[in-house]
Amino acid sequence: MSNLFFLASLIGYIGILLLFIQVTIGSRHVFKYWTRDNVFINKIHKQIGIWGTLFIFAHPVLEMMVNLQGWAWVFIPNTLTDENENITYGRVALILVIFIWLTSAIIREKVKWRPWKYIHLFSYPVLLLAFIHIPEIGTYFKEYIFIQVIWFMCFFVFGVSFVLRLLALSSISKEVYLISKKELVGENILLISLKPANGKIITGNIGQHFYLQTDRFLSEHPFTVMEQNKETGELTFGIRKLGKTFERLTSKNIGDKVFVDGPYGNFTREAQNNESKVVISGGIGVTPFVDLVRRYGSSITYINCNRNINEVIRREVLVFCKKYIDVVDVYDGEPNINIKVGRISADLIKEIVGTDLLNQKYFLCGSPMFISIVKGLLVSLSVPKKNIYFEELGF
Repeated sequence: MSNLFFLASLIGYIGILLLFIQVTIGSRHVFKYWTRDNVFINKIHKQIGIWGTLFIFAHPVLEMMVNLQGWAWVFIPNTLTDENENITYGRVALILVIFIWLTSAIIREKVKWRPWKYIHLFSYPVLLLAFIHIPEIGTYFKEYIFIQVIWFMCFFVFGVSFVLRLLALSSISKEVYLISKKELVGENILLISLKPANGKIITGNIGQHFYLQTDRFLSEHPFTVMEQNKETGELTFGIRKLGKTFERLTSKNIGDKVFVDGPYGNFTREAQNNESKVVISGGIGVTPFVDLVRRYGSSITYINCNRNINEVIRREVLVFCKKYIDVVDVYDGEPNINIKVGRISADLIKEIVGTDLLNQKYFLCGSPMFISIVKGLLVSLSVPKKNIYFEELGF
């Protein structure tokens, strides 16, 4: 039984340590001081989360066996004694972990981004409860000073991470920008330009994204920057009508404040050269590629998918690619060999790209469903998966 007790304790400590690492590096307000590649960090965050969750789940099961208890002991709160009260902190943390795990691993695709984000923030009280859970009932914690040192160090870093997140929520740690231009394209797309209020110029690489927050203490949302003026610092975004952030930005006037955090990500990094490549975008998915075309258009075969030609963003720029094709659902204009009516298909991609199909790198951006469909079409054409790149915003 002593070996089982040791194993239960060890797994519990490992689980909390992995949870601590996951929560800490999962906050861009912490890792941005080392890297802006939040997509890479998020992949590490997910992997640590998988193992951390396994250890967190295993710990109470082993403790149940050590204490010769049933499943009710694992979940039902009990505050009759100080020991049971401290164990209950762990019980509540376990229930929250199960809730987060279900929404992240099982039904993630059915949960919208904003509710998922709020649910994910429960990881902070989970970690706090785990920290509180240890000192009073942790046998090895009381016996070994190095465990206490690690606990205090982790708790301190956790506190700093939490404060940084609060500062970001209040917009104190973000840059203030002013709306300089607004344009509504059709009914569903907003083009909005922002200039730094204090003259501080912050521009990113082609294809990076920024987080926009319309007002203090409101939710923020990532948007890929479409155009950047290196001289004035003006950033232009194309935003599709979806969610409250679109509504709030639409309701703002020229000169109003918007809080900005970024840039992040590295999408199109592999495309920023003069090698031949193929870009396929759907709707507002054009945003990462406008500046890319301005610089490397002579090497790009571009397939742009939209409902109709009037909804195409920055077409006057994109047509200067090596080869540019519009794929639209409906078209009633003059016949044009560069406009295809219908939906994107494997045969159409093969026709447009030509014989060098398998040697190209492909860059995709659009809705999650659009990206999934186009990836499937490319794979069906035997395009190597390593040659397919698509935008991820790090969540």
